Amino acid sequence: MLVQVNQDVCLSAQYTTVNGDKLSLDKLLNAWTYGKAAGTIKNYLAIAKRFLDWIAKDLTSIGLVDLQDYLTSLDCSQSTKKTKMAVIKSLLTFCQKLGITAYNPGVLLKSENAPDQLHSRILSEADIQIMVRLESLTRNKLILKTLYLLGLRVSELTSIWWLDFTETSHGVVLRVVGKGKKERFILVPAELWNELQSLKTSGGAVFKSRYGDSITPQAVWEIVKKAAKRVEREHASPHWLRHAHASHALDRGAKIHQVRETLGHSSLSTTSRYVKSKVENSSSLVLTV
Repeated sequence: MLVQVNQDVCLSAQYTTVNGDKLSLDKLLNAWTYGKAAGTIKNYLAIAKRFLDWIAKDLTSIGLVDLQDYLTSLDCSQSTKKTKMAVIKSLLTFCQKLGITAYNPGVLLKSENAPDQLHSRILSEADIQIMVRLESLTRNKLILKTLYLLGLRVSELTSIWWLDFTETSHGVVLRVVGKGKKERFILVPAELWNELQSLKTSGGAVFKSRYGDSITPQAVWEIVKKAAKRVEREHASPHWLRHAHASHALDRGAKIHQVRETLGHSSLSTTSRYVKSKVENSSSLVLTV
């Protein structure tokens, strides 16, 4: 995937790596994003393009003040700022490792920590039940159920094929390839597996569009958004069902390592956020005046 940078930006035609290789900007960006998921590549390149268009400098000329000015110019939430700057810092780190730049100004950039909004993005079990029960289309109903019961990312759900399911002595197991092409296996509840059979036609993708190919992430987003409006959660996304899976599973006694393995978190600290986001108890409740 190539990105075309604004022609008004003053950029070198080629960058020289520590090994003497010559890379155009397009080749540099593609080397930087190589091996990442398609959705990640698209987002990374879009963020990099907007940054390079705004900064109007060669990559080798960018300094700390440039990064600070760009951060200040961003009109978005603190969380989005943090994400964008992390991507830009990743690009600059990659350039330094290749020997294209002598130092990495991103190392010195400090951004404010974004408040964790996870608690506001967790749907209740009642919300989930209403969203599912009021969905009239079988395919859409099963999309909601699968996202929630298996804790899948939207990109994982749209990539499920019937060949990814295997019947074992413990039940049906789904093979999922997640972020970083990491493979994990999830036991599928028997009831969900039986219901999924109603979608099976001639193999291929499990969740198909009206044209017979795999449903797109955008279409899944629309299905979830419409379902969420039924419980007055206007801004819900497919990822909110993944959040709900983690939170509700922990509530019902699942071990934190089980949730981590099911969701495919690379770090236990990521899963621990679901424990920290709960405000049902506090030492403040044991005090009196």
